[in-house]
Amino acid sequence: MTPNTILTNFNVPPNTRLSFDRLCQMVGRSRTSVLVELMEDFILNKGPGIRDKNGSLERIASQTDNCPPPRRAPATWSVR
Repeated sequence: MTPNTILTNFNVPPNTRLSFDRLCQMVGRSRTSVLVELMEDFILNKGPGIRDKNGSLERIASQTDNCPPPRRAPATWSVR
């Protein structure tokens, strides 16, 4: 482990790990290097959309701060 890394552990189904390890070996890459690449790709692909979504939610929240609260249904119901 280098100073710029952190150990990360997680559970994987045995067959998935075995297949992954075999493929890593076939392409001459370590498990770690492939997982780091996958994580970075996920961040690059999903990150901007999440930021846009969160920004939209924050704008909606700020625009509705002065709105009255929603009406609540009665706590009890009676049937006649």
